[in-house]
Amino acid sequence: MDKIILKNLCVFARHGVLQFEKEEGQDFYLTIEIERDLKAAGDNDKLSSTVDYAKIADIAVHVFADKSYNLIEKAAEDVIEAIIERCPSIKGVMVEVSKPNAPLNVKFETAMVRIERKLHRAYLGIGTNMGDLHSNLEKAVESISIMKETRISAVSNYIMTKAWGKEDQDDYLNAVVCVETWLDPVELLHFCQDTEKLMGRVRLEKWGPRIIDLDILLFDDLIISEPNLVIPHPYMHERDFVIAPLKEIAPYAIHPLLRTFIKDIKVEK
Repeated sequence: MDKIILKNLCVFARHGVLQFEKEEGQDFYLTIEIERDLKAAGDNDKLSSTVDYAKIADIAVHVFADKSYNLIEKAAEDVIEAIIERCPSIKGVMVEVSKPNAPLNVKFETAMVRIERKLHRAYLGIGTNMGDLHSNLEKAVESISIMKETRISAVSNYIMTKAWGKEDQDDYLNAVVCVETWLDPVELLHFCQDTEKLMGRVRLEKWGPRIIDLDILLFDDLIISEPNLVIPHPYMHERDFVIAPLKEIAPYAIHPLLRTFIKDIKVEK
């Protein structure tokens, strides 16, 4: 990915755990790397096709020096969040904070922290078979659309299917949503679980009826196997109500375990 780099911006601020650091202040140095596709800017020579580094510098300096932090880790995180919020076209950001006058009792060049964030692509499966099915999916999609540091890039058509796993229940209305998010997989999982609770889901039995179900199907090309989080979703390739809408919006996404395009996955009926 192409990068725009601002190196060693000098910012006077009053950060530190010790009281004299907050009172006297000192110079800090910020290096910022922005990831963005710059091909269009290289072709058309227009500012609108890139990221204005003067804007990035203004954001960073304002946020970093606006208040006193105990930790430069927190200061760097707030700078990143502000850049993400105000520069929606970027795909990644790194902020490095250097503190050359840190109060250490040894000879050193500088103390530094480096924090990086990437924009991820994830696919969420949603389904419901209780109450007003269409309204339930609409509410779930709306919740996703206002999620922190996340935007929806595609929503499949809604499809009605028979129940899977436990067939003695009402049919389901299902869809798949593609999101671009700065959240990590665990943060996204917590969002899905919180949304289910807010919409009234109660987990009484495995694969039982539910007012809403939100599952992470894919997250970039990650393979995760943990007690509370498995990616890719372990049953997605067996479920036509997942694969059919996923083929609609992401036929060339790759299942990282099967190593095949989604469009080529055949679900046994």
